[in-house]
Amino acid sequence: MVLNICMNENKILLFGIVVCFGVIILGVFFLSGWLNLGLGIINNPEESKYTSNGISFTCPAGWSLSQQKDINNPHPFEENGDINSNYFIEHFVTCSGPGRFGLIWTDNQINLDEKLDETRVEIIRMALPHNATINKFNKTNIIFNGKEAIKIDYIYTIDFGTSGIEMGGPVSTTYSGERIAFNCANKSIILSTNSTKSSKGLNDPYFDQIKNSFTCQ
Repeated sequence: MVLNICMNENKILLFGIVVCFGVIILGVFFLSGWLNLGLGIINNPEESKYTSNGISFTCPAGWSLSQQKDINNPHPFEENGDINSNYFIEHFVTCSGPGRFGLIWTDNQINLDEKLDETRVEIIRMALPHNATINKFNKTNIIFNGKEAIKIDYIYTIDFGTSGIEMGGPVSTTYSGERIAFNCANKSIILSTNSTKSSKGLNDPYFDQIKNSFTCQ
């Protein structure tokens, strides 16, 4: 009788240990998944490469590569049948991880100064319905991969107000970004980087890796 009770108690204890161990394993699994999603580190466990029309770059391991195509002007012909010189197709590619790298390239060359100046409006529009304040916006001429280029460095803050608190987030977040624009092989190309200011140090090595891998022919 005493022996049976002891054996039953041992079985119960062993069952409890197994259950607790299983709960711990599941907890670690879901926690690690939550952390990965929170950092944006999803898809592509290995490096992935974008290649199109002589343009290519490598997206780092752990970052997500996506592509889409958009047409700025759906009417390439004027009323008299002539081709509209303002007509061009923008190709959008993004490589996203803890930060975000973007590539825009057009089928023909455009006014890069005007395109970069649109960045201010894009920031304000992107932040809606919240308010965005542009804290820094510097434009310089540089050499990128042996080509003359225009670069803008910018910092902006989005004020989320009470909605940020209600969602359990910050009242405001400051972002840091840059855009590099140049012409190559009858195309216009704009490279952009964007991340929170606090994670800039984490993202810069990845951004450098992407930019150093960029080629255009």
